[in-house]
Amino acid sequence: MAFNSFKNLLRRKGDEPPGQKVPEGERYYVVGDIHGRLDLFEALIDSVEADIAKMHDANVNIILLGDLIDRGPQSAGVIERARQWQNNRSVRILAGNHEEMFLQSFDDTEVL
Repeated sequence: MAFNSFKNLLRRKGDEPPGQKVPEGERYYVVGDIHGRLDLFEALIDSVEADIAKMHDANVNIILLGDLIDRGPQSAGVIERARQWQNNRSVRILAGNHEEMFLQSFDDTEVL
């Protein structure tokens, strides 16, 4: 059973089962694990915006899957930039385990 799930994940283009495609006119950008790297996040935003500029009348959705913070030197900058991006685009920000640990650390410093 687990192997079939993995096999489906690696399916070649054109082998998609019917009904599992993004609807016409919709575009999703789904990104995770930025980890405080504002420099790379800015480059990613520039690439996404350049790609969007090539499309006409697409409904664009951007989903940040979490782990925006920690490890890299500019976690606060990444959060600020993500929130700024929300002013121009449909950007949903989900909390990852690194955000959860950060929030838990306010009550329990051992989490750090």
